[in-house]
Amino acid sequence: MARRSKKRSLPRGARGPSRPSQVRHDLDVPLPLAERSTQGRRRAAADRRRLIDRLGSTGYGTIAFSHTVYGKINPEKDNAKDVMPWSFGNGNDSLPSSSSSSRKKESGGERDGGAKDGGKDGKPPLVLRRLNVVLEEAADVVRYSSASSASSDDDPLQSYDLVAISARSDAAFTAACSNAAAADVFILDYTAGRGGIQLPHRIRSADVRAATERGAAFEIPYAPAILDPARRKAMVRTAVELRNACASVRSPRPRIVLSSGTRRTSGGVDAGPMALRTPGDMANVMKVVLGFDDRVAFGAAGEAA
Repeated sequence: MARRSKKRSLPRGARGPSRPSQVRHDLDVPLPLAERSTQGRRRAAADRRRLIDRLGSTGYGTIAFSHTVYGKINPEKDNAKDVMPWSFGNGNDSLPSSSSSSRKKESGGERDGGAKDGGKDGKPPLVLRRLNVVLEEAADVVRYSSASSASSDDDPLQSYDLVAISARSDAAFTAACSNAAAADVFILDYTAGRGGIQLPHRIRSADVRAATERGAAFEIPYAPAILDPARRKAMVRTAVELRNACASVRSPRPRIVLSSGTRRTSGGVDAGPMALRTPGDMANVMKVVLGFDDRVAFGAAGEAA
């Protein structure tokens, strides 16, 4: 079965204002780094649990743990079944997540039975597996294009619920938007450009239109701006550039997602739950700080029921 054989549900920033029944998402929660020692694995397991509890208690109904690769995916090292197994870490750290087989079902994932809180409906968060791909060159896009993406269940891309691409050049971004059919999300990483405070590429209307017509979303991470004041202006500039590029794309409307993203400080320390914010906070940031209208602001972290 081909990887994109069924339509998957993603937050649509242009579907409408927030409603009480709306499910909230944080679709980019990088996995805490785990040391090889037993103590290190236990520490990482506890960090994961704190992230889930924090996001669940503040109203998120779906979260996606992410694993990052550079360029080509390594089938021996980057399969989600190995990177994010059904049981994370050690004995008591059991965290059910979706699998390649469950992704093909309508449910799309499984609930984390160990979370204490959950979304507004009282259910524990739905945990998804996500692959973040960093692409330096346009040639790297070939692996993720419709012509080359393997349809076999042995393809490691099949083991993830979401695939996101973070381009590092104009050429890579344009090629990915036009040809990377395996991508569900395009990350606008405003920390990857010159000085760590700007995008490494431009956002053109033609690129936005190409990706939107294939159903992909554009994602702005907020955690880097929270942790580093120097990056707040970069986040605003990225939002302005995205808004301008989306202005002429009306049918279908571009999909805009706001996720936490990397939680690492300038010193390389994982800030953990301290870098996370509530869905309401993020809606206010989208509207007041980034200048999006209500429809986009209240939908960027959620999906209309």
